[in-house]
Amino acid sequence: MAGATKQTPQERIDALEQQQVKLAVQRSETELEMRAAYGLLELRERGENTAGPGTLHPPPAGQSTLPERRKAAEEAQALGREGETLEAIAAEEQAAQQVLAAGRPRLAALDGAVATLRGEVEEIEDREIAWFARRADALSQAAVEAHADALQVMNAAYQARREAKGAWSRVRFARQRLGWPPLPEVPVDDLPSAIGGFEASGRWEPWPRGVRPSEAELAATWSPEEWQTPVREAA
Repeated sequence: MAGATKQTPQERIDALEQQQVKLAVQRSETELEMRAAYGLLELRERGENTAGPGTLHPPPAGQSTLPERRKAAEEAQALGREGETLEAIAAEEQAAQQVLAAGRPRLAALDGAVATLRGEVEEIEDREIAWFARRADALSQAAVEAHADALQVMNAAYQARREAKGAWSRVRFARQRLGWPPLPEVPVDDLPSAIGGFEASGRWEPWPRGVRPSEAELAATWSPEEWQTPVREAA
């Protein structure tokens, strides 16, 4: 389509991962349907790698299992009383078996589709490794700037709290001189410790080895050679 904007590698991956999410939802729905069928039939679910007798699922809430219903229907029939027909129960048993028969290959197909999408994601990551390295570098720079901005805001907040505390101290001391009942002090906060901890958390920057690479070192991240960035002291 003329004039269409070319998708970035990340946008292509996002689209593929959205497809994976949709397939995961479909898989979950199929599994729930199969578990309900297993519960109705009183069959144990056994996967390929399941050890032991398998998992016995309960029937859907408020329902009896089909074997229980069949037994009750047969007893009612033997007593000559009204009850559920065996034909209706047989029809539900057949429907539940069809759910299981259709569900197993569907799960396999969904798993195969997800594996295909994951392979396509990995193919994009491998082919566009230089693009992703530059994107990671840009995000690291943004993270450093955000850390610095946040630290500035925290320091400003601390200064504002100090000013507020000082202002209340004047009021408290004036009450003391006037012989009035004492005014409680402004509680001591732990903001300096929080600021110190936050500042220390930025000692190592969000790049490999904790330091921002040079342009040449960055380019080496999409090279087959071993990446050997000199270890420098963090600022």
